Amino acid sequence: MLCSSRQHPMLQLFQALLPRLFFLSATLALGACGDTDSPLAPGGAEEAPVTAGEALQASAPEALVVTLSTPRIAFGSYRNGNQDIYLMDPQGYNVKRLTTASAYEVTPAWSWDNKRIALIRPRKDASNVTHSDIYLINADGTNGHWVLSTPSPYNLSTPSWSPDGSHILVTISDVAGWRLGWVHLTSRILGNLTSGGGLVAGKQPSYDPTGQKIVYVGLNSKSLDLINHDGSGHVTLGLAPNSTLDGPVFSPDGKRIAFSNAASNGDQEIFVKSLVDGSVKRLTYATGADLWPNWSPDGSKIVFSSTRNGHLQIWSVSAAGGSATRLSHNSYDERTPVWSH
Repeated sequence: MLCSSRQHPMLQLFQALLPRLFFLSATLALGACGDTDSPLAPGGAEEAPVTAGEALQASAPEALVVTLSTPRIAFGSYRNGNQDIYLMDPQGYNVKRLTTASAYEVTPAWSWDNKRIALIRPRKDASNVTHSDIYLINADGTNGHWVLSTPSPYNLSTPSWSPDGSHILVTISDVAGWRLGWVHLTSRILGNLTSGGGLVAGKQPSYDPTGQKIVYVGLNSKSLDLINHDGSGHVTLGLAPNSTLDGPVFSPDGKRIAFSNAASNGDQEIFVKSLVDGSVKRLTYATGADLWPNWSPDGSKIVFSSTRNGHLQIWSVSAAGGSATRLSHNSYDERTPVWSH
Protein backbone atom coordinates (compact mmCIF):
# COMPACT_ATOMS: atom_id res chain seq x y z
CA MET A 1 0.00 0.00 0.00
CA LEU A 2 1.34 3.44 -0.94
CA CYS A 3 1.45 6.00 1.83
CA SER A 4 1.17 9.77 1.58
CA SER A 5 4.10 12.15 2.10
CA ARG A 6 2.36 13.32 5.24
CA GLN A 7 2.96 9.88 6.70
CA HIS A 8 6.66 9.81 5.62
CA PRO A 9 8.99 12.52 6.95
CA MET A 10 11.87 11.27 4.75
CA LEU A 11 9.77 11.84 1.63
CA GLN A 12 8.93 15.32 2.86
CA LEU A 13 12.65 15.99 3.34
CA PHE A 14 13.46 14.69 -0.17
CA GLN A 15 10.76 16.92 -1.67
CA ALA A 16 12.17 19.91 0.19
CA LEU A 17 15.70 19.20 -1.08
CA LEU A 18 14.66 18.39 -4.66
CA PRO A 19 14.96 21.97 -6.01
CA ARG A 20 18.50 22.25 -4.59
CA LEU A 21 19.49 18.88 -6.03
CA PHE A 22 18.13 19.90 -9.43
CA PHE A 23 20.11 23.15 -9.32
CA LEU A 24 23.33 21.35 -8.40
CA SER A 25 22.91 18.72 -11.09
CA ALA A 26 22.52 21.48 -13.70
CA THR A 27 25.66 23.37 -11.93
CA LEU A 28 45.36 11.32 -38.74
CA ALA A 29 45.52 8.56 -43.72
CA LEU A 30 45.31 6.50 -40.33
CA GLY A 31 44.70 2.98 -41.65
CA ALA A 32 41.79 3.13 -44.09
CA CYS A 33 40.56 6.69 -44.34
CA GLY A 34 36.97 7.80 -44.84
CA ASP A 35 37.85 11.43 -45.60
CA THR A 36 40.17 12.69 -48.33
CA ASP A 37 41.21 15.61 -46.13
CA SER A 38 43.03 13.33 -43.71
CA PRO A 39 46.81 13.65 -44.35
CA LEU A 40 47.76 10.45 -42.57
CA ALA A 41 49.41 7.27 -43.86
CA PRO A 42 49.50 3.85 -42.10
CA GLY A 43 52.58 2.97 -40.09
CA GLY A 44 54.27 -0.25 -39.01
CA ALA A 45 54.13 -2.23 -35.79
CA GLU A 46 56.63 -3.64 -33.39
CA GLU A 47 56.64 -5.37 -30.04
CA ALA A 48 59.01 -5.08 -27.12
CA PRO A 49 59.19 -6.66 -23.65
CA VAL A 50 58.30 -4.63 -20.63
CA THR A 51 60.86 -3.36 -18.16
CA ALA A 52 60.42 -1.51 -14.93
CA GLY A 53 60.12 2.26 -14.92
CA GLU A 54 62.82 4.18 -13.17
CA ALA A 55 61.89 5.79 -9.88
CA LEU A 56 62.06 9.54 -9.60
CA GLN A 57 59.94 11.10 -6.85
CA ALA A 58 56.36 11.63 -5.52
CA SER A 59 53.76 12.08 -2.74
CA ALA A 60 50.60 10.39 -1.49
CA PRO A 61 47.06 11.45 -2.45
CA GLU A 62 44.78 12.97 0.13
CA ALA A 63 41.13 12.33 0.98
CA LEU A 64 38.38 12.06 -1.65
CA VAL A 65 34.98 13.70 -1.72
CA VAL A 66 31.72 12.43 -3.12
CA THR A 67 30.55 14.57 -6.05
CA LEU A 68 27.51 14.97 -8.23
CA SER A 69 26.78 12.37 -10.91
CA THR A 70 25.63 14.84 -13.59
CA PRO A 71 28.16 15.27 -16.45
CA ARG A 72 30.21 18.44 -16.30
CA ILE A 73 32.94 20.00 -18.42
CA ALA A 74 36.14 21.26 -16.79
CA PHE A 75 38.22 23.79 -18.71
CA GLY A 76 40.81 26.53 -18.36
CA SER A 77 39.81 30.18 -18.75
CA TYR A 78 41.11 33.73 -18.33
CA ARG A 79 37.73 35.00 -17.14
CA ASN A 80 39.17 36.52 -13.99
CA GLY A 81 42.57 37.71 -15.22
CA ASN A 82 44.40 34.43 -14.53
CA GLN A 83 44.20 31.06 -16.27
CA ASP A 84 42.03 29.22 -13.77
CA ILE A 85 40.06 25.99 -13.90
CA TYR A 86 36.27 26.20 -14.22
CA LEU A 87 33.29 23.87 -14.49
CA MET A 88 30.16 24.20 -16.59
CA ASP A 89 27.28 21.96 -17.57
CA PRO A 90 27.11 20.36 -21.07
CA GLN A 91 25.05 23.29 -22.33
CA GLY A 92 27.61 25.87 -21.17
CA TYR A 93 25.62 27.11 -18.18
CA ASN A 94 26.13 27.06 -14.41
CA VAL A 95 29.79 28.05 -14.62
CA LYS A 96 31.75 27.58 -11.42
CA ARG A 97 35.31 28.70 -10.74
CA LEU A 98 37.36 25.96 -9.04
CA THR A 99 40.82 27.51 -8.63
CA THR A 100 41.88 31.01 -7.68
CA ALA A 101 45.69 30.90 -7.64
CA SER A 102 47.62 33.62 -9.45
CA ALA A 103 49.15 31.00 -11.75
CA TYR A 104 48.67 29.56 -15.23
CA GLU A 105 46.53 26.47 -14.68
CA VAL A 106 45.58 24.27 -17.62
CA THR A 107 44.72 20.75 -18.90
CA PRO A 108 42.32 19.54 -16.21
CA ALA A 109 41.80 15.76 -16.11
CA TRP A 110 38.98 13.94 -14.28
CA SER A 111 39.58 10.85 -12.22
CA TRP A 112 37.32 8.05 -13.50
CA ASP A 113 35.16 8.25 -10.40
CA ASN A 114 34.75 12.01 -10.98
CA LYS A 115 35.90 12.80 -7.45
CA ARG A 116 39.18 14.53 -8.27
CA ILE A 117 40.72 16.69 -10.98
CA ALA A 118 44.42 16.76 -11.87
CA LEU A 119 45.75 19.88 -13.51
CA ILE A 120 49.01 21.58 -14.44
CA ARG A 121 50.37 24.51 -12.46
CA PRO A 122 53.82 26.17 -12.49
CA ARG A 123 56.11 25.36 -9.54
CA LYS A 124 59.65 26.37 -8.64
CA ASP A 125 62.22 23.68 -7.94
CA ALA A 126 65.05 23.74 -5.41
CA SER A 127 67.12 25.89 -7.77
CA ASN A 128 64.30 28.40 -8.10
CA VAL A 129 63.63 27.28 -11.68
CA THR A 130 59.96 27.09 -12.64
CA HIS A 131 58.58 23.87 -14.12
CA SER A 132 55.06 22.73 -14.87
CA ASP A 133 53.93 20.27 -12.22
CA ILE A 134 50.84 18.28 -11.25
CA TYR A 135 48.32 19.67 -8.82
CA LEU A 136 45.23 17.88 -7.50
CA ILE A 137 41.91 19.26 -6.34
CA ASN A 138 38.63 17.71 -5.34
CA ALA A 139 35.83 18.07 -7.88
CA ASP A 140 34.43 20.98 -5.90
CA GLY A 141 37.79 22.81 -5.87
CA THR A 142 38.71 21.96 -2.28
CA ASN A 143 41.73 20.11 -0.88
CA GLY A 144 44.22 21.46 -3.42
CA HIS A 145 47.72 20.03 -3.13
CA TRP A 146 50.78 19.06 -5.17
CA VAL A 147 51.02 15.41 -6.19
CA LEU A 148 54.78 15.34 -5.63
CA SER A 149 56.09 16.16 -2.20
CA THR A 150 59.10 17.93 -3.74
CA PRO A 151 59.16 19.82 -7.06
CA SER A 152 60.09 17.84 -10.15
CA PRO A 153 63.26 18.83 -12.04
CA TYR A 154 61.29 18.17 -15.26
CA ASN A 155 58.24 19.69 -16.85
CA LEU A 156 55.19 17.50 -16.29
CA SER A 157 52.10 18.00 -18.43
CA THR A 158 48.94 16.44 -19.92
CA PRO A 159 47.81 14.37 -16.92
CA SER A 160 45.53 11.37 -17.59
CA TRP A 161 44.16 9.10 -14.86
CA SER A 162 44.30 5.33 -14.90
CA PRO A 163 40.77 3.86 -14.69
CA ASP A 164 41.55 2.28 -11.32
CA GLY A 165 42.74 5.61 -9.91
CA SER A 166 46.11 4.25 -8.84
CA HIS A 167 48.24 6.52 -11.01
CA ILE A 168 48.29 9.35 -13.50
CA LEU A 169 49.97 9.25 -16.91
CA VAL A 170 51.99 12.34 -17.78
CA THR A 171 54.25 13.82 -20.42
CA ILE A 172 57.76 14.34 -19.01
CA SER A 173 59.86 16.87 -20.90
CA ASP A 174 63.33 18.36 -20.63
CA VAL A 175 66.12 19.38 -23.00
CA ALA A 176 66.21 15.78 -24.31
CA GLY A 177 62.59 15.96 -25.51
CA TRP A 178 59.28 14.31 -24.57
CA ARG A 179 58.72 10.92 -22.98
CA LEU A 180 55.84 9.13 -21.32
CA GLY A 181 55.72 8.83 -17.56
CA TRP A 182 53.44 8.12 -14.65
CA VAL A 183 52.87 9.14 -11.08
CA HIS A 184 51.83 6.30 -8.77
CA LEU A 185 49.68 7.85 -6.08
CA THR A 186 50.13 5.19 -3.40
CA SER A 187 53.79 4.19 -3.73
CA ARG A 188 54.76 7.85 -4.11
CA ILE A 189 56.79 7.28 -7.27
CA LEU A 190 57.14 9.29 -10.45
CA GLY A 191 58.57 7.09 -13.21
CA ASN A 192 59.18 6.66 -16.91
CA LEU A 193 57.15 4.27 -19.04
CA THR A 194 59.71 1.95 -20.62
CA SER A 195 59.69 -0.49 -23.53
CA GLY A 196 62.51 -2.89 -24.36
CA GLY A 197 64.74 -1.22 -21.82
CA GLY A 198 64.32 2.24 -23.28
CA LEU A 199 62.14 5.23 -22.65
CA VAL A 200 58.96 5.66 -24.66
CA ALA A 201 59.38 8.87 -26.64
CA GLY A 202 56.17 10.80 -27.12
CA LYS A 203 53.60 12.95 -25.41
CA GLN A 204 49.95 13.28 -24.40
CA PRO A 205 49.31 9.69 -23.22
CA SER A 206 45.76 8.63 -22.45
CA TYR A 207 44.23 5.33 -21.28
CA ASP A 208 41.45 3.35 -22.86
CA PRO A 209 38.52 2.53 -20.53
CA THR A 210 40.00 -0.87 -19.60
CA GLY A 211 43.35 0.58 -18.51
CA GLN A 212 45.15 -1.86 -20.83
CA LYS A 213 45.97 0.41 -23.79
CA ILE A 214 47.59 3.84 -24.01
CA VAL A 215 47.26 6.10 -27.01
CA TYR A 216 49.79 8.90 -27.46
CA VAL A 217 51.43 11.25 -29.94
CA GLY A 218 54.80 9.99 -31.16
CA LEU A 219 58.08 11.80 -31.52
CA ASN A 220 57.89 15.17 -33.29
CA SER A 221 54.09 15.02 -33.24
CA LYS A 222 54.03 13.09 -36.55
CA SER A 223 52.53 9.75 -35.51
CA LEU A 224 49.62 8.37 -33.54
CA ASP A 225 50.80 5.43 -31.46
CA LEU A 226 49.32 2.71 -29.28
CA ILE A 227 51.07 0.72 -26.58
CA ASN A 228 50.06 -1.65 -23.80
CA HIS A 229 50.01 -0.31 -20.28
CA ASP A 230 53.15 -2.31 -19.45
CA GLY A 231 55.13 -0.91 -22.38
CA SER A 232 54.68 -3.92 -24.69
CA GLY A 233 52.88 -4.28 -28.01
CA HIS A 234 53.74 -0.95 -29.61
CA VAL A 235 51.78 -0.16 -32.80
CA THR A 236 51.88 2.95 -34.95
CA LEU A 237 48.29 3.61 -35.95
CA GLY A 238 49.18 6.21 -38.56
CA LEU A 239 51.60 8.89 -39.69
CA ALA A 240 51.21 12.57 -40.46
CA PRO A 241 54.63 13.61 -41.82
CA ASN A 242 53.45 17.01 -43.02
CA SER A 243 51.28 18.09 -40.13
CA THR A 244 50.97 18.08 -36.35
CA LEU A 245 48.91 15.60 -34.36
CA ASP A 246 47.50 16.58 -31.03
CA GLY A 247 45.30 15.48 -28.15
CA PRO A 248 44.35 11.82 -28.85
CA VAL A 249 41.74 10.37 -26.53
CA PHE A 250 39.72 7.14 -26.47
CA SER A 251 35.96 7.09 -26.73
CA PRO A 252 34.10 5.71 -23.69
CA ASP A 253 33.64 2.34 -25.45
CA GLY A 254 37.35 2.18 -26.41
CA LYS A 255 36.54 1.66 -30.11
CA ARG A 256 37.42 5.13 -31.43
CA ILE A 257 40.08 7.77 -30.93
CA ALA A 258 39.46 11.48 -31.35
CA PHE A 259 42.40 13.76 -32.16
CA SER A 260 43.22 17.01 -33.89
CA ASN A 261 45.29 17.24 -37.08
CA ALA A 262 45.91 19.66 -39.93
CA ALA A 263 43.45 19.27 -42.81
CA SER A 264 43.92 20.24 -46.47
CA ASN A 265 43.10 23.87 -45.67
CA GLY A 266 45.99 24.00 -43.18
CA ASP A 267 43.70 24.42 -40.19
CA GLN A 268 43.84 22.10 -37.24
CA GLU A 269 40.60 20.11 -37.28
CA ILE A 270 38.96 17.36 -35.20
CA PHE A 271 39.07 13.78 -36.55
CA VAL A 272 37.87 10.41 -35.23
CA LYS A 273 39.63 7.13 -36.04
CA SER A 274 37.77 3.83 -35.75
CA LEU A 275 39.79 1.00 -34.26
CA VAL A 276 37.22 -1.43 -35.66
CA ASP A 277 37.56 -0.73 -39.40
CA GLY A 278 40.48 1.73 -39.46
CA SER A 279 38.46 4.54 -41.03
CA VAL A 280 39.04 8.19 -40.19
CA LYS A 281 36.23 10.73 -40.15
CA ARG A 282 36.70 14.49 -40.15
CA LEU A 283 34.26 16.25 -37.85
CA THR A 284 35.04 19.98 -38.11
CA TYR A 285 35.41 22.25 -41.15
CA ALA A 286 35.36 25.85 -39.90
CA THR A 287 38.19 28.30 -40.50
CA GLY A 288 40.41 28.42 -37.43
CA ALA A 289 42.14 25.92 -35.15
CA ASP A 290 40.01 23.21 -33.52
CA LEU A 291 41.91 21.64 -30.63
CA TRP A 292 41.80 19.38 -27.57
CA PRO A 293 38.89 17.05 -28.32
CA ASN A 294 37.24 15.13 -25.50
CA TRP A 295 34.28 12.73 -25.43
CA SER A 296 30.98 13.01 -23.64
CA PRO A 297 30.32 10.13 -21.21
CA ASP A 298 27.94 8.40 -23.64
CA GLY A 299 30.28 8.86 -26.63
CA SER A 300 27.72 10.83 -28.63
CA LYS A 301 29.48 14.20 -28.59
CA ILE A 302 32.95 15.71 -28.60
CA VAL A 303 33.84 18.94 -26.86
CA PHE A 304 36.81 21.02 -28.08
CA SER A 305 38.32 24.51 -28.17
CA SER A 306 38.25 26.57 -31.36
CA THR A 307 39.53 29.89 -32.67
CA ARG A 308 36.86 30.03 -35.38
CA ASN A 309 35.50 33.22 -33.83
CA GLY A 310 38.86 34.92 -33.34
CA HIS A 311 39.82 33.54 -29.94
CA LEU A 312 39.57 30.22 -28.13
CA GLN A 313 36.09 29.24 -27.03
CA ILE A 314 34.47 25.95 -26.07
CA TRP A 315 32.38 24.13 -28.69
CA SER A 316 30.80 20.69 -29.05
CA VAL A 317 29.94 18.56 -32.08
CA SER A 318 28.20 15.24 -32.63
CA ALA A 319 30.63 12.32 -32.87
CA ALA A 320 28.75 11.40 -36.05
CA GLY A 321 29.47 14.82 -37.57
CA GLY A 322 27.33 17.87 -38.23
CA SER A 323 27.18 21.46 -37.09
CA ALA A 324 29.13 22.48 -34.00
CA THR A 325 27.48 24.21 -31.06
CA ARG A 326 29.18 27.02 -29.19
CA LEU A 327 29.15 26.53 -25.43
CA SER A 328 31.07 29.55 -24.14
CA HIS A 329 30.29 33.09 -25.21
CA ASN A 330 32.84 35.64 -24.02
CA SER A 331 36.01 37.46 -25.07
CA TYR A 332 38.41 35.34 -22.99
CA ASP A 333 40.53 32.43 -24.18
CA GLU A 334 39.06 29.15 -22.93
CA ARG A 335 40.91 25.90 -23.58
CA THR A 336 41.48 22.19 -22.85
CA PRO A 337 37.85 21.25 -22.09
CA VAL A 338 37.32 17.77 -20.66
CA TRP A 339 34.06 15.98 -19.90
CA SER A 340 33.55 14.12 -16.66
CA HIS A 341 33.13 10.35 -17.05
